[in-house]
Amino acid sequence: MRCDQCRCETFVIHINDNHDKLCEDCYNGMKLKYFQLKEFACKCCGEVKMDKEFLQRLDSARARAGIPFKINSGYRCPKHNQEVGGNPNSAHMSGLAADIEAKTSRQRFIVDDALHAEGFKRMGEYSTFIHVDADNAKPQMVKWRGV
Repeated sequence: MRCDQCRCETFVIHINDNHDKLCEDCYNGMKLKYFQLKEFACKCCGEVKMDKEFLQRLDSARARAGIPFKINSGYRCPKHNQEVGGNPNSAHMSGLAADIEAKTSRQRFIVDDALHAEGFKRMGEYSTFIHVDADNAKPQMVKWRGV
């Protein structure tokens, strides 16, 4: 598969519902420092339909935290979201969410603090990860605990 912009044949991602195909270099006009787009790929179909502003804010939070952010889940196609028991209106399906591994209380504190500092207003804390999303259609200034 070729990139629609530079015509290279490297890892190509779909970024919108029109199925525009761009390689990571072309997509990264935003220049993420700490992430590669493939970290956010759907585990079912491999597509990456992540919101650029969300990724830039997450990259800034990672810089602020000073520790690695391992992405457990980024974009989810509807099929994969259903397979994992995700919310039918999950922000993962809009490219506005990520689950960041955080297995210790120290990791959770550092990740949470950095996300807050970068203006994220929706977070869920689970035993091994933190869910963060930027879905403005959902209630803001919320934090929940999961299992």
